[in-house]
Amino acid sequence: MPARPETGDAFKPEDLFPIVDETVTVKRVGQTVRVPAGRFTNAIEVQETSRLGDAPETKWYAPGVGAVKGRTKGEDFSLIATTLRSP
Repeated sequence: MPARPETGDAFKPEDLFPIVDETVTVKRVGQTVRVPAGRFTNAIEVQETSRLGDAPETKWYAPGVGAVKGRTKGEDFSLIATTLRSP
């Protein structure tokens, strides 16, 4: 993930096609996300896509914490507890 992500940035955290393939595109920055674990500011919203036919997934990452929320077809997750806090 870029150190200072900007809208439109794209990167490949997993790239071993045809075993695993993931392209992440930053959709929005500076987001506030509320989940059971708390309120996180300066989060980014990304969309993960794959050439392997998986459904696109939207995720929100908080600085210093990581993924705090995600959603894809038929499933979602939210961080419920953490000892980490956004800076």
